[in-house]
Amino acid sequence: MKHTNLMSLICCCIVAATVMTSCGKAVYEESAQTEEETATKTKKFTFTTKGDFQLVNYQSARKAPAYLSATDNTLTDLWVFDYVDGQLQQYLHQTSGDADWGQPTMNLTYNTHHIYFVASRGAEPVVDTNEHTIIFSIPRDTYWKDYEVTVVSTSNGNRAVTLDRVATKLSVTITDRLPENISTISVTPSVWYHGLDYTTGEAVEGKTQTTTITVPDSKKGSEDGMTIGMFSLSSASEWKADINIKAETATGVQLGETTITEAPFQRNRVTNFSGKLFSQSGNFQLSVDSDWNEPYIGTW
Repeated sequence: MKHTNLMSLICCCIVAATVMTSCGKAVYEESAQTEEETATKTKKFTFTTKGDFQLVNYQSARKAPAYLSATDNTLTDLWVFDYVDGQLQQYLHQTSGDADWGQPTMNLTYNTHHIYFVASRGAEPVVDTNEHTIIFSIPRDTYWKDYEVTVVSTSNGNRAVTLDRVATKLSVTITDRLPENISTISVTPSVWYHGLDYTTGEAVEGKTQTTTITVPDSKKGSEDGMTIGMFSLSSASEWKADINIKAETATGVQLGETTITEAPFQRNRVTNFSGKLFSQSGNFQLSVDSDWNEPYIGTW
């Protein structure tokens, strides 16, 4: 009887251990999907980037977005940075000539990721992942997005991401007759942003920049005027800069100059100046082209 009871006890223990092991395995597998598989298992994601990439009118986000394609020549570079818990996991860089331009693919671990997208046509970009910045020698039209995705086994690996413009544009139009001996026109903002923090979208590397154009012979003596445009990266809030405009002869003789103080700039907005440079007044009128915000209009 004692032997039978012992055998019964052993059998019961085996059954109980089997049940516990079975239950424990279920718990372990569930735990592994959120912990161990975070570091080992990945899922393929393809991001189709889109946005309003037109340069002329700076339309608002209400405009139907246009997909990036290999034939789109307004943007030249696309970066995708993958961060988990503030740590960079990987990043890739596409150029407009790539076959999968605008549709980058990444293998993402089972975790919550912040994916930072930057699309631009700025000149000579320099990426610094330690400072999480992209700096351009000449800033041009640029878009950005912070996209969060939590990856699990059932996640949809195809995502459409709309990027937002983080650039602003200055347009200066000289309306009076250009002198016959004019050679160059230069525009110099006191502060101009050349890069951005790709984790926040905020403008960085503010410094003075001069854009100088050579006046073509067909424009000399013309009453048609001249327009000069230049891009900057922009902070989220409105900011201001003084704008110096100067015209010179080929030998450096100054023909006209004016400085506009505290011109306002903002993301996804064109700040337009127009006026006479060679008259005594040298006054410029300001208007702001914006479809998504009340325009700022002022005079000097």
